[in-house]
Parts: sequence; C-alpha cells; structure tokens
Amino acid sequence: MSAIYRFVILTLMLSLNIAYANVQNHDSGYLQNISKAHASHDNRLEKFDADMSFVIFDLKYNNLDGVKICEIQPGGVSVFSGYDYLMEGNGLVPEMLCDFISKFQSNVWYTEKAICDKKCMLKFASMGWKKVNNVSELKKDKNFIKASLGRVKDPYNLNNYHGILYAKPEEMPLENLREKYPGVIIMDAALYSNIRNKHVMDALLKSSPKLSNLRPISKIYPKKYSKNLVNSIIQDIKSDFFVIKPISSTKGQGVIIIDKDNLDSTLEYILSKENKRALSSNPESAYSYWASDKQALFLVEQFIESIPVEAPQFDNKLYDGTMRVVGLLLYHQQKVKFELLEAHWKLPKKSISDIGTITEKHKSFGNVPHFSHVDTAIIEKVKQQIEEAFAELYELNLSH
Repeated sequence: MSAIYRFVILTLMLSLNIAYANVQNHDSGYLQNISKAHASHDNRLEKFDADMSFVIFDLKYNNLDGVKICEIQPGGVSVFSGYDYLMEGNGLVPEMLCDFISKFQSNVWYTEKAICDKKCMLKFASMGWKKVNNVSELKKDKNFIKASLGRVKDPYNLNNYHGILYAKPEEMPLENLREKYPGVIIMDAALYSNIRNKHVMDALLKSSPKLSNLRPISKIYPKKYSKNLVNSIIQDIKSDFFVIKPISSTKGQGVIIIDKDNLDSTLEYILSKENKRALSSNPESAYSYWASDKQALFLVEQFIESIPVEAPQFDNKLYDGTMRVVGLLLYHQQKVKFELLEAHWKLPKKSISDIGTITEKHKSFGNVPHFSHVDTAIIEKVKQQIEEAFAELYELNLSH
C-alpha cells in the first residue's frame, strides 16, 4: 500500500519543476524517481495500512488487447445516470455503494461537497450517516472526535476502525486527514491524489508491469508546437490514430481523436498561442477547451477500439463503446480486492457506419440514451484484470 502514498509525495516534489527538455528522458526519469522515493518516507507512510477507494474506470475492451484503461476518476465526482437508464431504476449505484460500505462500517461522516450525485447524498442521509458542511465542523462533533482518535486494534482490518469519513480533498488533503484522524478510514485516501491528474495517473499505471499492460501506449509531452514534437509522437506512439488529452480536464473536455495525416495541423492549431482567440470561439468543446488550458504538458495515447457494441435503441447499429466500470478498490487484511458495482457501455454520438468525424464515432457521449449493456462474461474478465493489476502494484511496493 505504501507505493500509493509515496507517489503522492513524489508528485508534490515534481510539481516544482515542470520544464521538460526531453520527453523520453522525462518519462524514464519520472519512474526512476518513484523507486528512489520508496526509501525516504517509509516510517511515515507505513501508517496507511487499510483503504477503501470509490473509483470509476473508463476503458476500451476487445478480445485481442483485453482491458485498456483510458481514465480513472474518483467516484465522488460523477453521476450515475447510465446504469439507472439501462436497468430502469433510480439511484441504483448509490444503493449498492451504501450496502457495501455498511459491511465494514455503520458510522459514516460526509461533507456536503464530497459527492456530486444528489441521489448518493439522499441515500447517505437515509442511512442515518452524519452530514457536515465542511471538515472544520468535525471538530465540534464529539462522536466523531471520539471515533477518530480511538485506538485501532488491527489497522490492517477495515472492520476494526471506528467509522469512515468521506470528505472533499480540496478542504484538506486526504492524507493529512488520515494522519489527523487515525481512528477512522478516510475514503479515497489511497488513490484520489493520483487519479485527478492524467500526468500522475499515467505514471502510476506505468509503475507496475501488469498495470502498464492495461494502458494504451502513451506519452506526456510539453505543450509547445514544433515539427519535432509531431515526429516524436509518431515515433513514440506508432499508431495510425492518436488520442490527444489535456492532463487536468474532466467530462471529455479537450479530448480529440485524430488520424496521422491530420496530427500536425491539429497540434499546431491547439498548441500555438496565436490561435487562442480562434480556439475560444470554436463551437466544439474538444477544441475550445485548449484556449483556456493552463497546463504545461499534455497527453497522447494510442487509439484503441472496443469490440463493436450493438445498440437496440438505435436500430441495432454498431458502436465503438467505452466501458464505464464503477467499483471500490479495497486494501483489507493486507489483500487487494476490487468490488465491481456495475459496468455499462457509453456510446459515441455516431455509430461506426454513420458519416461523421473520428471523434464523433469513437469518443463516448455519455448522455441518455447513449448507453448499452455489457455481457456478463466480459464484465468478469475486466474485473479480474483490474484486481490482479492493482494487487501487483501494492504487493511490489509492500516488499520494500
């Protein structure tokens, strides 16, 4: 488990210097520094002996490549309309989430802004869990203070803690909350800081052989257009199509899928400062986002297609879907488990056979009714690959 928290420390150190002269050297050096960081914070980071993280994976899946993770994000920043639509239900994910948390803890405190989905908040309230406006209010809650400072008999066992705190990390870093309130589990403490930024997420996934195999070929590049940049991307990624991503956007903003012939002109358009005004007035959010992007780096991934998904609501047309997988990653009794709550396909705006841009036919849209069911056999394969890969990540670093 130590690796995740060491990674947080490393990220803070690296953020002080983001002038990367050589992308290839940056990537290799970044991962080398992860290993160096293992030795320097052992005493502090060994306190994190158990964890529960609510996570969402957006991934591609086909029979040849298996799972290819495109995005990981905290479950708290999303809403769950897709599964409700497919199952003709209401608040199904919040219900499953609360049922699972209740297997370990009945005392739960949560801040008002911890969860975006209103149905989750309503379910939390119906469970009798305690809402506070912000982290500062916890100091006034005698029951929380007693629970959070209580002795934990077996810190590796989630059941032995005295409750769970679900807070938004912008109020206070989750790792700081964990140190301040050792008697309760801080939800998402292991992963949140590592998956809110695509730069950090990409390096995290490359730090384990099995996790690395679950990623498309990808590289981080300085956000400065040149012919050398274009050539480097073509040589590094080795694909006929490329997925261009900002490192800190959400909801697909700024994500562009482009072919090799148009890579040069697209990068010049979105990265050149003189195009900022034209970008800002572009009606496509995939392009207009780049006018306001303040990051010094961006991400390029190999383009991967999923198995074709048949959509009955669209005359059985075939779509290149992106699978959304919702679940909880646990570190409990020194073992990793992935509890999969649900999985469904998010469909693009247009089918494979429709006339449209590459982005329209392959980038997920995510609005009703652009969803479809996933075969149960595929769900099991996906769950197994995710669980095995994250187990390796933890086990590799616990040995240090």
